Amino acid sequence: MDYLAVLLCPIVGFGIPSLIFWLWLVQRRKSDREATRQWYVMKELAARTPNSAIAQVRTVYQRARRGTKAVIVWQETRYAQDSWFKGVFPAAGSTVLLRGSTGWGPHNRNPHVFYINPGDLLFLLRPGTSAARRRHEKRVARAAPSRPQG
Repeated sequence: MDYLAVLLCPIVGFGIPSLIFWLWLVQRRKSDREATRQWYVMKELAARTPNSAIAQVRTVYQRARRGTKAVIVWQETRYAQDSWFKGVFPAAGSTVLLRGSTGWGPHNRNPHVFYINPGDLLFLLRPGTSAARRRHEKRVARAAPSRPQG
């Protein structure tokens, strides 16, 4: 009986945690691949939709019953802009495809608040999608066979 316990301890001690880690890794890679697919769907939609742009929600500084006040950062210019999402509640770190208009912000006396109505939020990627896409693309690049220099 003691002999069996001595044999099973390393299997249970190393095998089960290794299996759990491997399952987690497989699920994460699958999730990263799906996040990358969603990113490219959003990019394609952006290319086909006039007056739309991609931004990341940097900070959400107020949630109200009627919407969300947030700071967004435009992907193309890296310009940070105050925004009002009417009737929409994106989380900080979300990547969004949107359109809207710039106007006066009476709450902070800012003449450059970007206003997004519910129909102007065209695509929303959850926080962490950008990091997942980078991980996936890095894995794909490492797995690709290197081309001979010529």
